[in-house]
Amino acid sequence: MKTHLSDAIASGADASAAIRDLGPAADVADRAYQEHQELTGVDIRRRYVRAKRVLQVLAAALAVAAALAIIFLPSYIVTSESSSGGESVDSATALEVVGGPL
Repeated sequence: MKTHLSDAIASGADASAAIRDLGPAADVADRAYQEHQELTGVDIRRRYVRAKRVLQVLAAALAVAAALAIIFLPSYIVTSESSSGGESVDSATALEVVGGPL
């Protein structure tokens, strides 16, 4: 790419025409990435899935799982006593104790 521009300008071509001849910007960027990777052996393209992103998604999933466990798993013990002196012990979820829509 660099040699293309140098050669075109050295031969007397207009710089804007030489740049236009390189093609669409996305193709130019891809070629620049490839040339850099060939020279250095390092891929500098940004990747969406990296260790940090995986940890973020995992943390969000754990937070959602914890919230659902708190709401739907039995976490309260409800005791009641009848007028005849009998006692009953039952468990209830947070949603049942708060009086949710279910």
